[in-house]
Amino acid sequence: MAKGDIVLVTFPFTDLTGSKLRPIVVLAETIVDLTVCFVTT
Repeated sequence: MAKGDIVLVTFPFTDLTGSKLRPIVVLAETIVDLTVCFVTT
């Protein structure tokens, strides 16, 4: 992944009964860290 990429990741529901794909934007990437911003509507 690179800065600016939009990626779909699986987020669990709060009661953990299921999950849904949600988009994130990669803000920064290092060897040990990945900083992302969750996209909401």
